[in-house]
This record gives sequence, C-alpha cells and structure tokens, in this order.
Amino acid sequence: MKIIKHIAFFLLPLVLIAQNPKQTAKRNKMYKKGARNSQHEPYEFRTVAYDSDKDGVGDYTDKCPGTPKGTKVTPFGCPFDADFDGLYDYEDTCPQEHGARDNKGCPWPDKDGDGIVDKEDDCPNAAGLAVYKGCPDSDKDGIIDMKDKCANEYGAFEYGGCPPSDEDGDSVPDLKDMCPQTPGLISKKGCP
Repeated sequence: MKIIKHIAFFLLPLVLIAQNPKQTAKRNKMYKKGARNSQHEPYEFRTVAYDSDKDGVGDYTDKCPGTPKGTKVTPFGCPFDADFDGLYDYEDTCPQEHGARDNKGCPWPDKDGDGIVDKEDDCPNAAGLAVYKGCPDSDKDGIIDMKDKCANEYGAFEYGGCPPSDEDGDSVPDLKDMCPQTPGLISKKGCP
C-alpha cells in the first residue's frame, strides 16, 4: 500500500499533464524558455574599472591616485622612481642620480671633491677636512689656512699659526721677550 502511494505521487503530475493538453504545451514552453535562460544569463556583468587619473590602472587597485596624465606607472599605479631617492621620476630633476628632496632630487654639488657638500663647506673651492668644516690646514697646526698667518709653517695658536721667532737667539720667543734685540735669561723674560 505504501509503495502504491509513492508511485501515485510520482505519476500524478504525468496524469494531470496528459489530461490537459493546453496546460502541457504551456508548461513545456516554460521549461524550454527556462533552459534557454540558464544557458544565457539575462544580465551580463562586466567589470568596468574606473580610472580617474587615466594612467591605465583602475582606481580599485591604484595605490597612487592622482598621477599626472602621461606618466609611466607601475602595475600598482604609482610612478617610477629609478634612483630610489623618494621622489618620483616626473618630479625629480635628476632621475638617474640619488639626491636630496631639498635639491629637487639632485645630489648637492661638491666643487673641491673633499666629500663635504658645498652648502655645508666653509671653503667650497679648496679641499679640506670635515673637522674644519671643509677648510684646509696645510701645515697641520690646527689653524685653518684662512686664519693662519703662516699657512705653510707649523706654529702655535698664540702666534697666529706662525712658529715663534727669536731674533736674539735666547730661546725666549719675541712675543714673550722683554728684550727682543738683546740675548737674555729665560727667568728674566729674555733680558740680561
């Protein structure tokens, strides 16, 4: 009995279809139309990427929106930076040389080649040492050549960079010698 109920449940729609031919035709037409729609979607979704800066990279993946028109960009939409100085090539005056942002991407000049850039070099036309802010000290007495009265002779600071002179030869420098023309004793400040 139970089996007959199941068979009747499955056969009932077939029986109803056979009894009403107009209904059957309408139903078959509906199924054919549904089969057609299942193969071809009534709405096709096309992804159109909006590109506000017109660089060829859609806004949804563009990491640098607002790039100037005509600028070459990476696949992420950012302009190139060939020298890796932090300035994009379109705003870098020297795109192939690593430079400072303050100098528009160009390296600071160093005319004398001492390794100290001209803007920090007190003597940009003469090679010097970093200790003296780029100024030279030819005699290595600790006084830069600009302030050294005897730039080619080793001297003391109190003598203006010159070696102590001693006209009378008494071992007391002329600046400390009370009697510079006459030889004397050190204890009497160069006087006899």
